[in-house]
Amino acid sequence: MFGNQRYWQDEKDWNYEIGAKTQWLDHRVTFNISVFDSQIKDLQANTTAGSCSSRIVFNVPTARSTGVEAELFARPNANWDFGLSATFIDAKLTSSVIAPSTGLVVGGLADGNRLPTAPKVQASGSLGYTMPVSGATDLFANLTVQYVGSSFSQFENEEPGFGEIGGPSPNSARLIPFGGVPAGTQITFNPELAAYTLANFRLGVKTDRWQVAAYVNNLTDKTAQLALDYERGRSARVGYLTNQPRTIGVYGSYSF
Repeated sequence: MFGNQRYWQDEKDWNYEIGAKTQWLDHRVTFNISVFDSQIKDLQANTTAGSCSSRIVFNVPTARSTGVEAELFARPNANWDFGLSATFIDAKLTSSVIAPSTGLVVGGLADGNRLPTAPKVQASGSLGYTMPVSGATDLFANLTVQYVGSSFSQFENEEPGFGEIGGPSPNSARLIPFGGVPAGTQITFNPELAAYTLANFRLGVKTDRWQVAAYVNNLTDKTAQLALDYERGRSARVGYLTNQPRTIGVYGSYSF
């Protein structure tokens, strides 16, 4: 690491985007699309300070984020509505940070490594149904599905051997035996956050003034890995931050 790392430079970003917003079939179908490219100079990147839990900011000379976003919404009649959206992003470093004292890459800040919390693919879809039941009262139902591709929480998670504790790799964390764990034990885990799909469903009745609905969030009770969490260079603790499990409830609102 850089022992005298005290300051960092301003981050500069040039963004280029071109797109279109369109409506079709008497405004019943909406389609939007955009293509973008972001050129980043002196990216302010965080990495762990050795075997402790402190974070240090480094400037990566150059990075780039390029992608496509698209949205499609349709309401073919008074009862049904549909929605689809998707994003593809290629966000990565295009240069490296090298420690002068060792000649090694600092904390995963290597040319080609992906930017943290930037899945390459994300998509969502929705299906809605509304039906009049009495006067101004409508029955409604809505299903939403979200897909999030794999990602990394930090640059350093992409280092070879980062998912090893007590192993032979130079990037393996030192194992501190405690709680009956014998010396020499080796532990492995996957530092890449797995892709996941979540679904929510809602059913209820509504008027212009009030609504009551029953809902199920996380319909399939999927455990999604949202972030990798660790302390003291993984020697003290390693775990995943996860989403809320399947949740069933009732919701109501009234507008005065």
